Amino acid sequence: MGKLNCFTLMVALIASILQFGYVVEAQSAQTNSGLSHSDVTAGQQPLKFITIPTAERGRGKVMSAAMANLLNKYTPLNTNTEIMAGISRIGSAMNKKRAELVVLTPSQPLQAYKKDRNLRLRLLATAGGKYGLAFLGIHTTKKSGIKTVSDLRGKRVYAETPTAVWADMFMDAVLGANGMTRKDVKWLIFGSVGEAVRDLIEGRVDAAIFFAGRGTREVGSSPKGVYIVPLTAKEQAAIHEKDPGFSSAVLPAGYEGLKSEVPVVGAPSAWWLRPGVNNITAYLILKTMYDNATEFHAVHPALKGFLPEYGAEFWQLPYHAGSIQYFREIGIWTVEMDKKQKDLLEEDMQIYGQLTPEEALSYKKLGILK
Repeated sequence: MGKLNCFTLMVALIASILQFGYVVEAQSAQTNSGLSHSDVTAGQQPLKFITIPTAERGRGKVMSAAMANLLNKYTPLNTNTEIMAGISRIGSAMNKKRAELVVLTPSQPLQAYKKDRNLRLRLLATAGGKYGLAFLGIHTTKKSGIKTVSDLRGKRVYAETPTAVWADMFMDAVLGANGMTRKDVKWLIFGSVGEAVRDLIEGRVDAAIFFAGRGTREVGSSPKGVYIVPLTAKEQAAIHEKDPGFSSAVLPAGYEGLKSEVPVVGAPSAWWLRPGVNNITAYLILKTMYDNATEFHAVHPALKGFLPEYGAEFWQLPYHAGSIQYFREIGIWTVEMDKKQKDLLEEDMQIYGQLTPEEALSYKKLGILK
């Protein structure tokens, strides 16, 4: 019996080492950036459970499911997705520690973080390249007669939705660039992209603002066909001025069935964490995503933009300390980024007050805060 117990203990020990080997690997990894720092993951164990809020449909839902599958397959993080429509529900779940990780374009997090000041967030990583952008455009049909923003005058336009902050911002900006206001169109509120797509096809609305994707293809495959209104440089600049999360972009030919390229605006997809997620969990999520990039990218084209070289390119909110450690180790993080991060953390503290002692210590170990 003694031999059996000894054997059982040995098996359990080996299993434990295999399961948590990544912690040792993370703690012993050497930095390639030339920046000296203490390991901010030392002595930590990852969270047991991760919840990823997601929309009811669209690329965000697919991307969230892909991340959950990856984490469940390769890590001990028990990860699930939960449908939560709108930034208010997502923010509430994050603030109440009922959600840890979410994929969103920057507009809604920036609104909640800097303007509404009700959601403290940390960036895990952003996407980049031609696959990393989410393209926002005015959708109409080929039979509507709408070819420019000015043609929206007097038309029925789905211009606002309670589940997102980008729609009315976008429409106010492009109308203003043409000397128009909400009064110059029939300004309508819609509930979801699915509703907008259906009503475009069935003729109950003339145009609608939403991200190019599945809805674009659905309208395009209808007898009316899809037409995305091309934006002028002036209109693109007006949108960027209102929301720096968006920049000029070109929808490529072939995207969701489009036959020609269209100038629009785009925003990078990004993974966000609540600050209370510890460093080893953030580090593990990031490392798992990049280490299994081929499998991750195969799920959806939008995921192909999540590559290390694009991971630290968005500078509106602070990065998580676990992300910084990972990017330093692979040589992506620079001294200039340290300075940007310090400025963002100072802005963060002006809005939300002091960091928790644990988070403050992490940034001190990284040499970003004193």
